[in-house]
Amino acid sequence: MAIEKQTTNIINGTKTMTYQEAKKIIGNQPIWAIKNMIEVLSLPISKFLNTDKDNERLQAGKIILKGNK
Repeated sequence: MAIEKQTTNIINGTKTMTYQEAKKIIGNQPIWAIKNMIEVLSLPISKFLNTDKDNERLQAGKIILKGNK
């Protein structure tokens, strides 16, 4: 499956994440919840308040949405 091999760069460009890893981080969430999470974690105020774990969830959510198209 093409989605399984899909990777993306995380923030500093050194770590890659597969679709399965992203799915493991996000869990079984509906698309609307993932979109809301991405919106909140992408807010300007969130850019400096986000922890590394939040940034990882943001990238995982983006991969999930990209894979569902």
